[in-house]
Amino acid sequence: LERELPATPAARAACDMALWDLLGRHLGVAVVDLLGRVHEALPTSVTSGIQPAAEAVEAAREYVAQGFRALKVKLGRDVGEDTDRLRRIREAVGPGVALRTDPNAGYDAGELRRYLAETASLDLEFCEQPVARGGEAAFDGLDAAERAGLAADESVHDLADAGQLLREPRPYGIFNLKLMKCGGISPAVRIAHLAEGAGVELMWGCNDESRISIAAALHVALA
Repeated sequence: LERELPATPAARAACDMALWDLLGRHLGVAVVDLLGRVHEALPTSVTSGIQPAAEAVEAAREYVAQGFRALKVKLGRDVGEDTDRLRRIREAVGPGVALRTDPNAGYDAGELRRYLAETASLDLEFCEQPVARGGEAAFDGLDAAERAGLAADESVHDLADAGQLLREPRPYGIFNLKLMKCGGISPAVRIAHLAEGAGVELMWGCNDESRISIAAALHVALA
C-alpha cells in the first residue's frame, strides 16, 4: 500500500483498517486485543472552534455540563483575542478541567512567545501545532519544558517525520496521531512505538471522519 499509494494516506488507511478488521473477525478477536490492550478507557476532549469569547465561554460551560473534562480550543487568528478568550474560559470552567489549545499553525515566533507568556498562569495542558509545518525554527530559545508542552500535528504525518522530530533539541513533546494522516493502524503503531521509546507523549486525533475510522483509532489508542 505504501509503495502503490504514497500520496493518499486516507485510502491506505481504509485498506489497512479493513485488513485488520478482517483478521480480527477471522480469529474472533477484537483488533484492540490483537494489538495488545493496555487501557480500558481514555479521556476524550471536545473541540471548540474560533468564536467570540462570550460564545466560547458558553460552549465551554455546556461541554463541561455534558461531562467533558478536557476542552481543546482553536486559536490562531489574533494572539491577543486568543489569550483573552482562554482566560475567560479558564475562569468559567475552573481549575478541574484540562484546557488544550490548537492555533492551527497560525503563529509566528513572536506570537508564540507572546502566547506562552500571557497564558503561563492558566495551567494549559499543551499547545498543538502553533507554527506551520517546517517552521520549527520558531522554537529556538524555548526551554525544554516549553517544548515539551507543544504537540505536533501537521508536522508529523509518517514515520520519517517522527524520526526527524526526535532529533535534539526536540521541538515537540507530544505527537498527535491520526490514522487518515499516517495511513492506518499499522503505520500508527510503528510511530507510537518510536515515540514511546523516545519518551514522547501521544494523543489520538481525527479529521472529520466516520465512526468507522474513529473506532479504529480508538482500538489503537487503547493498545
